[in-house]
Amino acid sequence: MSYIAREIIDVTSCNVTYENLVRFLKSYQQIRVVSYEEICVLLPIINLELMRRLTDIMDFSVMTSKKYDQCMNIIEYLEQSPEYSPEMRKKIQQAITRNPEQVIAKLYIDVLDSTLVKDDVVNKIIEHCEENDIDLDRVVEQQQHMLAAKVVVVENIIGSLWKIDAIDFDDIYREVSLVEEVLTKDPAEQYSDMTIRTKEYYRHEIADISRHLKVSELEVANAALYVAENENEHIGIVLLGSLRDELYNVLGKRRALKKDKEFYHL
Repeated sequence: MSYIAREIIDVTSCNVTYENLVRFLKSYQQIRVVSYEEICVLLPIINLELMRRLTDIMDFSVMTSKKYDQCMNIIEYLEQSPEYSPEMRKKIQQAITRNPEQVIAKLYIDVLDSTLVKDDVVNKIIEHCEENDIDLDRVVEQQQHMLAAKVVVVENIIGSLWKIDAIDFDDIYREVSLVEEVLTKDPAEQYSDMTIRTKEYYRHEIADISRHLKVSELEVANAALYVAENENEHIGIVLLGSLRDELYNVLGKRRALKKDKEFYHL
């Protein structure tokens, strides 16, 4: 489910809402059916992935900030020096050369905005960019866009963590589960009126049968509905009661038929 969680976060630009979640899972299930257990763990995994991304942004910001501070420390020292010694000129060059483009851009912007004109520093930045074929205007513009984008992402992540905490799992499951859609077709029309706890018991039972017979949960649900309709019984009698053996028989026949089809298509 980590893959699905990452896809949801990427598609929504970290803005995970109930509506976005439902829309994504419905589209995703056109390719692969999501199981009960997968839906159960999805929200906690999305939370963890959002927290990881927030941590990555903070770590990157701290790393960039440290490199930027190193550059600024040199400039602050230069403010106290009327003349630049050869050693200090070398330190300026090293500070600029060793730092990534986003630091160069930030440094360049702050130097130009400063009340103290530091022509030598500005010239060194421009010189470095020219020697390394760096378009300084482009870098500055990209830096500004990147900072703005990171602010939006952080806001989205924090907002998503609050929204996810307010999402009711049963609401999500009812909305997106194909198994739930089958169970609501119960011929006895009892399933829809059951308590959440009883419904979860049925869902767990379907998941257990699915694992035991190595078939999908949707196959189990469809087979249970097939038996219930033939016998004109409540679907719970098929899953938990006297018609359980018939359910296993239907699933066994369908499984054998599926294997035959796979064999003849080889």
